[in-house]
Amino acid sequence: MNFIKNLLASSIIADTGSATEAMKDLAGTIKTVAITIFSIITIGLVGVAIFLAFKMFTASDETKRKNAKGQMIYAIIGVVVLLVFLILTPVITDSITNALNSSN
Repeated sequence: MNFIKNLLASSIIADTGSATEAMKDLAGTIKTVAITIFSIITIGLVGVAIFLAFKMFTASDETKRKNAKGQMIYAIIGVVVLLVFLILTPVITDSITNALNSSN
């Protein structure tokens, strides 16, 4: 953590305030960007899962149904993984911010 503080203290980012404040701003920015990206991808994957469910139920033969089912399983796994990231991102960035607050 001291390496990052020293790096930020010697950079242009630190000119606007202390290195700790720059790290808090960076953590907040990372949190916002990550949540936005993960949310968009999750919404897209939910849409894909709905489309694949429709495709699976309207498939004319067993091979198409099996392919759609396999793809839907991967889409659901993707949604679960992204939801875990959506939950963990604020926890990680908040813990970094709390650690920075306690170090001052």
